[in-house]
Amino acid sequence: MKGAGKRDEGEAGRIKPLNSPRPLLVEADEKGRPLAVVTRGTLRKVTQCHDTWRIDDEWWRSEISRRYWDVETADGKRLTVYQDLVSGEWFEQSYGVRG
Repeated sequence: MKGAGKRDEGEAGRIKPLNSPRPLLVEADEKGRPLAVVTRGTLRKVTQCHDTWRIDDEWWRSEISRRYWDVETADGKRLTVYQDLVSGEWFEQSYGVRG
């Protein structure tokens, strides 16, 4: 077959990250708990926080310090979001399909 197995020369050897975090707008209370998030241009009220955890890692390189939240919005959407505690920025972390 003509062209079978051909790769785009620009992509050869390039590693593509999976499930990269996406920047997110978040309204949080004074303790940092998410109250609302904006995803894909839609404001969604957070109705429940199912879990929270903190990651502090790689102190010997660039610091990683994050507070994660497993939240549910009023429309039933379940999200994992985190705040980078170094920069203060918020992100959505996708883990694929939830069971």
